[in-house]
Amino acid sequence: MTPTPREDVRQLPDMNLIRSPLLIFGAPRSGTSMLFQALSTHPALWSLYRESQEIIEKHMYPALQRHDTDELAAEDLSPQDALDLVRSFYDRVGNAEASGAVNSKIPIILRARLNKLLTLGSNGSKPPSIRIVEKNPQNSFRLLFLQRLFPDAHFLFISRAPAANIASIYRGWHEPRFKTCTLPSGFVIPGYRTSSWSFGRPPGWRNMNGRSLIEICAFQWRAYNEACLRDIPQLTQRVLRVRYEDLSEGPREVLAEIAEWADLDPRPLERFADGLPVVNTWSRPRADKWRSLAPQIEEVLPSVRHTAETLGYSSS
Repeated sequence: MTPTPREDVRQLPDMNLIRSPLLIFGAPRSGTSMLFQALSTHPALWSLYRESQEIIEKHMYPALQRHDTDELAAEDLSPQDALDLVRSFYDRVGNAEASGAVNSKIPIILRARLNKLLTLGSNGSKPPSIRIVEKNPQNSFRLLFLQRLFPDAHFLFISRAPAANIASIYRGWHEPRFKTCTLPSGFVIPGYRTSSWSFGRPPGWRNMNGRSLIEICAFQWRAYNEACLRDIPQLTQRVLRVRYEDLSEGPREVLAEIAEWADLDPRPLERFADGLPVVNTWSRPRADKWRSLAPQIEEVLPSVRHTAETLGYSSS
């Protein structure tokens, strides 16, 4: 099916079920989950309480297979795809906070499990139009696709300094929960004994065959951020960039800025004034945590220098 012009997609039936969504994106391990958990507790926002792979990857599987990456272009979205995606998000999101059924301090992983129970049979009581907060690092490769799907979206880009972020990606490769697919036949990562790829597959990922794991992690950090830097200028004006470092050190100020930008009541987010929830890590974040991998990290920093400097980070 040939896509209709961008302005026509929003005229399709049910496309207004979701309005002004907040879409969080950035490299893996850059703080997207931490920010997502905080915003998912806002009573004005509905959430899956988990990443959206089961929706987007399911509906867009043919296009993803064709691209052989996690990239989706605006032209990949047909009118039927748009309807299916909007309806799937609407049907599956919940709002535990507004319902009063879940304490705000319950971790997001438990909210995700409870959400399935809370949303069973509840669609009849949902408002006819809702705001959602959605988080998926792979959205970094789908910004124009998502703008076509949600023309009134608010895009929230989070970045993190390369040394710390690459180190965190590297550690994530050694955890089963971040594995996403089986390595292709003949694909070798020297010294890496697992046969699975972790996190997203940026364009050019197959060219990393034979590279060390730390080189692959640096490649992923660079590819995610470069995709964001490339496509953000083509988005609407509803884009806000947040630095992980600022969010960690001053959550009150950053969340207040986000609330004002997204036209949200800032008061429900004041519960995080003294610190954001720790997500997807066994220890609290520290600025120097990456130094345990310093020799390896320092070898790959030259490969990300240009991207780091464009983002305002020193790569030294």
